[in-house]
Amino acid sequence: MRYKILAVDDNTLNIKLLRHALVDPNYEIYTAISGEEALEKAAKHKPDLILLDVVMPGMDGFEVYRRLQENKETADIRVLFLSAKNEAIDKTRGLALGAIDYLTKPFDMTEINARIRNHLKMNERYIQLVRKIQMLERNEQKDKTKEQTDKVLKLLQTTDQEEISVNKKAYKLQAYIINSEKPSNGFFLSRHFDSQRLFFFSFSGLDKDYPTLLLKQMMQKFIQGFLSSLRSTRLSVTVLNQLVTNLILAFPDERYQTSYTFILGYLDLSAGEGYFYLENQHMPLWIYPDGTYRPLKGKKLKLGSSLVTLIKAEKVTLPKKGMLFCYQNGLQKLPNDLFEQRILPHLKKTWKNPNKALQIVKKYALKNKNDSVFTAISV
Repeated sequence: MRYKILAVDDNTLNIKLLRHALVDPNYEIYTAISGEEALEKAAKHKPDLILLDVVMPGMDGFEVYRRLQENKETADIRVLFLSAKNEAIDKTRGLALGAIDYLTKPFDMTEINARIRNHLKMNERYIQLVRKIQMLERNEQKDKTKEQTDKVLKLLQTTDQEEISVNKKAYKLQAYIINSEKPSNGFFLSRHFDSQRLFFFSFSGLDKDYPTLLLKQMMQKFIQGFLSSLRSTRLSVTVLNQLVTNLILAFPDERYQTSYTFILGYLDLSAGEGYFYLENQHMPLWIYPDGTYRPLKGKKLKLGSSLVTLIKAEKVTLPKKGMLFCYQNGLQKLPNDLFEQRILPHLKKTWKNPNKALQIVKKYALKNKNDSVFTAISV
């Protein structure tokens, strides 16, 4: 291992003697003849050891050492003070400042090499000890960070509700979230204002990662906050439009580096109307009592210009009887052949029972890495 040594003395003869004495091939010697030059070279070369003359014109060795200590880049460099036998100096002052030793001029070649080697070895052990302490501190911090992260993730995951059921006189709602694996990237929220009015929100993330999990939880809180702030049981188009606008502005894809889809629905059964806002999703299906079905279709709602390309918004006239059915799995949808051949025949018989209907859908739906969100509302 090579060591850097900085020798500082205003007497050039002493500098030459030090160079002559320190002939070890592992030493890389730098020299300075003033305090100012010593500070510059110490900052530049970061020596392992400084041999520092105490008595120098201008800035003496004590002042140089004080300034070395004030600089974070040089504060840990070990210093040996140099002094002549006939110089009346206060050695206790240097040791009190933090110097590790004194060397007396004229130099004894054997003594100076032995003492320098000893101090360099001590310095090496000190550096190794500091590195071990730093490594232990980093590992301890990593353990604490991991522990805190695990607690947060566990908390986020335990808030997932995988089954939602609402049973009213005018309608029955059933929603299921099938988690293929943790973390969950889908959720469902509903709010019944009275026996005739129902709000629901279904979310599906496109990625199975923790940024999506965090975004999902934030969006849940956003929707819950909106619902708790409502003063009326009847939601107007203006209120719904404002909610969707604020939602898109609050959770842009580029800010959170994650993509998502959602279905927002508001049913006013007393008026026979439904309002739907969809991002990258198809309109819900309506399954009639006779077993036929079709996607709901109505009048487009006007949104802000920046949202027209992002959101599909429609007001529809709801049939008097039947079952509304939604399916989300990222950007995927149920294949028509799977739906028509294996699922629809069962739904024809269960349109009054959304719980039983979704049990059938769960049985036959495709399995993949994203969570599946199923919603069925019987009217």
